[in-house]
Amino acid sequence: MQPRGTSGRPAAATYRGTGATFLRSGGWAVLLDLSPAHPLVELCWHLLDVTPDLDDLLRALVDRGLRDVPAFLVVRETGARRLVAGGALTLALDGTDVPNDRGDGAWLDLPLTDGSTLDAAFGGGGGGGEEPHARSLPLRDGVVTATAFRLVLDRSADAGGQGGGEAPSADDTQPFFATLQSGVEAQEDEASTATVRAHRAVMDAGPAAETQAPRVLAAVCPAGHLTPAYAGLCRVCRRTVAPQQAFETPRPVLGRLALPEGGTLVLDRGAVLGRAPHVPGDWVGPPPRLVTLPDPDQDVSAQHVSVVLDLWNVLVCDLGSTNGTALVEPDGKVRPLRAYEPVPLAAGDVLVLADVVTLAYEVQP
Repeated sequence: MQPRGTSGRPAAATYRGTGATFLRSGGWAVLLDLSPAHPLVELCWHLLDVTPDLDDLLRALVDRGLRDVPAFLVVRETGARRLVAGGALTLALDGTDVPNDRGDGAWLDLPLTDGSTLDAAFGGGGGGGEEPHARSLPLRDGVVTATAFRLVLDRSADAGGQGGGEAPSADDTQPFFATLQSGVEAQEDEASTATVRAHRAVMDAGPAAETQAPRVLAAVCPAGHLTPAYAGLCRVCRRTVAPQQAFETPRPVLGRLALPEGGTLVLDRGAVLGRAPHVPGDWVGPPPRLVTLPDPDQDVSAQHVSVVLDLWNVLVCDLGSTNGTALVEPDGKVRPLRAYEPVPLAAGDVLVLADVVTLAYEVQP
């Protein structure tokens, strides 16, 4: 089967294998090391449809905590073309292997150029090449099972949103071309897509009420606590959360930090803590709370740590303090924090600043 089109090289993709999931919609391609039935796949599909923004997609991936992020690849096919990848994923760009999993948890972030060929695969299978005797089918958008795909970016496409020539009609838009291995049932892909579309329709019903708090996708535990939509355990009471339809709601207060001398810091927005804290020049979002920590011996730095709220995550970051910051987990494990590297807090964690000030993180309903 040959691609339809008017001129130029088609923006085409092939996929193969089963076990992971390939999503394509609205100029985005996403490969997740998850089954199509996983709730995070549904969430990503919803975001591709209603909010085509890279930051939103990445926030969705870390919503359950940085420790639970699956291996992934996100590609923006149009405009400022770009890829972001993380985890055990084999990548090749124009036939050259691209180092990805460096073992330090850092993500790969690369620009893409017109005419580039990107191969990606899970499990070290390699993204290049095609399965022998495979047949190709067009895929304009949808959700399918896959472990690898190849993306060829159109040389004639306008990456900057400008340029000559008439824009192609919807019927002339180049489809992706999918390689299905023998034994893969097309009905399975159709069922997965139908499930995702049904989820999307429910979430799209009705306008969201305006609120000052950011809106998040939530579920309710048996005790009635709001918790991340796809978490297995409640963030407050740790009871099992039954499978349910996620809903959008203003984010609740994510907890509090117990301060020295009996004070508390309510985590309804970000904060900067130190002997003489100020708002960092690169701070994004609502102004943070500035919390002064008395320390006559000046072991605590003037600008010591920041606390950032990102969807359901509470992230703490050492701001290059002189005497450092450590995170003590509930089991007693001590983790020194690297400067300027955000780390998620979990219930029961304790921050130790300069070995003299302790801040206990408490989750609350």
